[in-house]
Amino acid sequence: FPSHDKDLTATSGGKAAVASKVIPGDMLYNANPAMYGAYKDLVEHFPADAWLANYDVIGLNKDNILIQGDKAHRIDMGGALRYRAQGAPKDWFGPEVKEFKTMLDPNINPNSSQIFDLKKYPPKMAEYLLNKQKESAQRIANISDDRLLELIKLYGPDHPMDKSNLLDSLIARRNQIAERYGVTPQKTEPPARSEERRVGK
Repeated sequence: FPSHDKDLTATSGGKAAVASKVIPGDMLYNANPAMYGAYKDLVEHFPADAWLANYDVIGLNKDNILIQGDKAHRIDMGGALRYRAQGAPKDWFGPEVKEFKTMLDPNINPNSSQIFDLKKYPPKMAEYLLNKQKESAQRIANISDDRLLELIKLYGPDHPMDKSNLLDSLIARRNQIAERYGVTPQKTEPPARSEERRVGK
């Protein structure tokens, strides 16, 4: 399909589908590890990956990140939220951000640990990257409960209880991200725990 800056439209089996713009570049596995900290949008968005449980963000062979110049692009989000990269449900996704540990443990996830563990970088670079991660965490903290509810109603699971559980998990995880990075969540009224939410209207 053609490459445009605006949204792309596509069909699959006669139904509307999502298409992504083709981005020229090279895969992360070909990059010099000494350059990881210099790539824009790579290390700094670890808070978003942890929030969404995107444990496979780097890829088994560092093949889920595309490098274009000095910018990193996440090109495969298949391991985010409730499902594993191959489509099976996760048995660990819930309100606790376990990825703070698992994605930084070289024995569990060596590729993500190599990139996201700030202790692996020189002190000045680590300080810079931590500040960038705080900016990312602030953007997450500023996502209101109502906005999460709106998005889950539009794009989330069909069953009302699954919708409710996903909302609860994302709110709890968002708040843990904010706490870890010392940022203040936006103050909002909690979404209704009423009949509207329970039936997923």
